[in-house]
Amino acid sequence: MKVFVVIECGHYSVNDLLCNVLGVHTTLEQAKEEMLACHKTAVESANLIDKEFVSNISTEIDEMDCTVTYKNKVVNMTERHFVFIEERELEN
Repeated sequence: MKVFVVIECGHYSVNDLLCNVLGVHTTLEQAKEEMLACHKTAVESANLIDKEFVSNISTEIDEMDCTVTYKNKVVNMTERHFVFIEERELEN
């Protein structure tokens, strides 16, 4: 049986790399909906941060992954939030 796993990761200056499985779906359409909803929340959150602390916010959406990238002015580093779909085959 084929499943689609939605994974959210963040690469941040404070805590390096964090990942979290958001969900496992039986259809690619369901997985894409969850991926895009998470991406939308990340973009909204980045846009709410005071421009004194972040700059150069950019987003990218592909078929199986989404990324939000921005410059953290406080630590002078680029930070990323990404969500992607992995296709897995389960044995019955």
